[in-house]
Amino acid sequence: MRMVRGMALVAIALVGAIVTATPAYAQQKAAFNFGGVSVAPAQPTQDSGIGVGALGGLTFTSASGDDSVGISSGTGWMVGIWFGGNVNGAVGFMGELSYVRKRIQDETFPDDNYLETDYLEIPALIRINIGSRAREGVRGYGLVGPVFDIRLGSKLVDGGFEIPEAELENQFSAVDIGLMLGAGIEWNRIGFEFRYSWGLTRLATDEAVDAGNLPDVKNNTIQLVGKIRFN
Repeated sequence: MRMVRGMALVAIALVGAIVTATPAYAQQKAAFNFGGVSVAPAQPTQDSGIGVGALGGLTFTSASGDDSVGISSGTGWMVGIWFGGNVNGAVGFMGELSYVRKRIQDETFPDDNYLETDYLEIPALIRINIGSRAREGVRGYGLVGPVFDIRLGSKLVDGGFEIPEAELENQFSAVDIGLMLGAGIEWNRIGFEFRYSWGLTRLATDEAVDAGNLPDVKNNTIQLVGKIRFN
């Protein structure tokens, strides 16, 4: 499983390198000749519609369900790339590819009883733009859409002892599906977002819940995200 996590990080790094190596798109008009002098028109200040960039932030994950009493929110982190947005229009699509760590823990003994899960997170979001379309301007936007978390690995600590990862392989669902809502603000290629995702599927497999090995809970996560646009 460590190999899978490593491959996911390498994939994100490679895609990020390709994105940063791509020249920024800008609309250009052909120069015209006036009195023997070639004159090029001024470049427009309007931002390009399809954006690409990097992101990073914090996650605060809680559990909901019949057996979530006594489980408190834990802090994790995330890093990745994003693309889309259509800032030249009122509505656009925005996708992401991120490595995300989520943590839930015992509210009484958080250091002795907790679960950390690493995901490859893929949101598919509709972005609603409000405000300026110029690169130097300020714009706000809303986000809504499904999010798919592909589990890369888990760390379960029970009573201060870490459960071997080999014993967890069939205990957790391979994919966690949720619904994400959020809002953000962007200025001069820098953006900040507040997002919340509701888990729609069980964190554990049906077999693990039915056997009483793990509680029947779902992940709900707050994300505080910082972004930078490359183009």
